[in-house]
Formats: sequence, structure tokens, C-alpha cells
Amino acid sequence: MKTAPKPVVSATYAAKNFGALVDRVREEQTAYGIESHGKVVAHMTPAGQRAPTVGEFVAWLQSRPPLPAEVLDEIEQASKELRALPARISEVETAEPASPRQSGRTRRRTPAARRR
Repeated sequence: MKTAPKPVVSATYAAKNFGALVDRVREEQTAYGIESHGKVVAHMTPAGQRAPTVGEFVAWLQSRPPLPAEVLDEIEQASKELRALPARISEVETAEPASPRQSGRTRRRTPAARRR
């Protein structure tokens, strides 16, 4: 079985444009030969399954059947409950001990304080 010849780029091009070449290999799922002094010395090939692009993901979402109304209502309710929560943990009232001794912790003395 004959395979189609893969595109070939020079080693100089591959070195100067490595990131872009990696992106092309991943996104196009195309293997590239890397040529030096007129001979292909290396191959860059895609590794496994590629991640979908944002556009492909959006198209997939749009192709799915709509969610039932009950599920959408539950999502809306959960969203309202989350918005009602404090934005930061510091907004939550906590019962802090009045002093470090009450919590069983002692304050560390700095080297300068130890000399006094």
C-alpha cells in the first residue's frame, strides 16, 4: 500500500518555526519530513488524538439535542444559589480565638526579640 508523500521542510525552517510547525502537525494531523542537506533526516508526526478546536467544540454542542426544561431549571436554581454564596472565604464569619494562647499556639519570637 502506497502512502501519500508527506510535506518536507528544511531543518533551518523547522528550527526557526518549531512552535508553528508543532501547531500545524497537531491541528492538521499531518506528518512532516525534516530535510537537511537534501535528505530527510527526521519526521514530525502527530501523537495520538488531537484536542478539538473551540469552533469544533461549539459545532458539536450545537449538534446535540437541547436539554430538557427540568434540567435547565435545576441548573438555573443551582446558579442562583452559587451567586448567593460569599465571594471570598474572608467574608464568612468565623469564631477566631481571642489570643494565640487560647488556640494552643504560641507566638514565635524573632531573633532580635530573643536577645532582649
